[in-house]
Amino acid sequence: MNKVLLKDVAIEYKQTIKEKSEDISIVGLEHLEPENILLENWDVGKENTFTKGFKKGHVLFGRRRAYLKKAALAQCEGVCSGDITVIEAKEDKIDPKLLPFIIQNESLFDYAVKNSAGSLSPRVKWEHLQNYEFMLPEMTKQKEISDILWSMENTKRSYEKMKNSLDDLIKSQFIEMVNNVKHEVVLLGDLEDSGRITLGRGQVISKTDIMDNKGDYPVYSSSATNNGEIGRYDKFMFDDEKITWSIDGGGKFFYRPPHKYSVTNVCGWLKVNDSNISTKYLYHALMNEWFNKVYDYLHKAHPSVIRKEYTISIPSLEDQRQFVNFIELLDKSK
Repeated sequence: MNKVLLKDVAIEYKQTIKEKSEDISIVGLEHLEPENILLENWDVGKENTFTKGFKKGHVLFGRRRAYLKKAALAQCEGVCSGDITVIEAKEDKIDPKLLPFIIQNESLFDYAVKNSAGSLSPRVKWEHLQNYEFMLPEMTKQKEISDILWSMENTKRSYEKMKNSLDDLIKSQFIEMVNNVKHEVVLLGDLEDSGRITLGRGQVISKTDIMDNKGDYPVYSSSATNNGEIGRYDKFMFDDEKITWSIDGGGKFFYRPPHKYSVTNVCGWLKVNDSNISTKYLYHALMNEWFNKVYDYLHKAHPSVIRKEYTISIPSLEDQRQFVNFIELLDKSK
């Protein structure tokens, strides 16, 4: 087992592709899913200004906001955003199948975050990332380890498919409930205009204030891991029930039960003011009825801006509670 630097076993792949092709694969930061080691989504033929090339087998590392933990093995070739670092294995130094696991791990992401520059949109450069240090066995052992890790990854994906089946069951139950019970159909904009919900945005919190995790209260951001918690702070903004989501597209909706906490400025928040609307129900309704329709819009817009044409179904409070109970039972199964 030898101690090596990332630059000893990998390079930053640099290829400029200026010619546009209708069938070229296009990868932006939004296509890299937090903690997903495989690139599974990309656009084809979409208008773009990207010129950074990559090939199948390269690791695409999201260098902007490294705390989002975006790094994936490319399964195609194409062009990608300038906010993605393309990493190529030195095949005589490291098993290329092992490199994605070296990149997609907590230790490297922590290192990347500490070496990022910029306050609102921190980025890490390859010149810093390349000095990440780790232990690496000899080549035959590397292959054994990579085979085990990919076997584990495939097993995990099988479980993910089962979880997705449960999620589909939740969606079908939601549709059935909406179809079979009396419910109010409300324009989202009207919910805000009438004061039945309040929308807002979190506040800027310095990274240095929360990095040591010595505060008493959790800080939530756009991370999709650890329930969105990125550290702790000695002050808090809220102590009530809310729904939060990522404005920058890196995360998802979260239900926040009553406790003392803060939300960073890359998150929107929603508070329910109407006693006839369950916050938990609205959270699940957003995930199942509204999420796919407006998430792409919401993460680009200020949270107080809601398109008037988007609607939400609100049944009786008792039906809302029954639906939430059903979902919580399935969550226990998951």
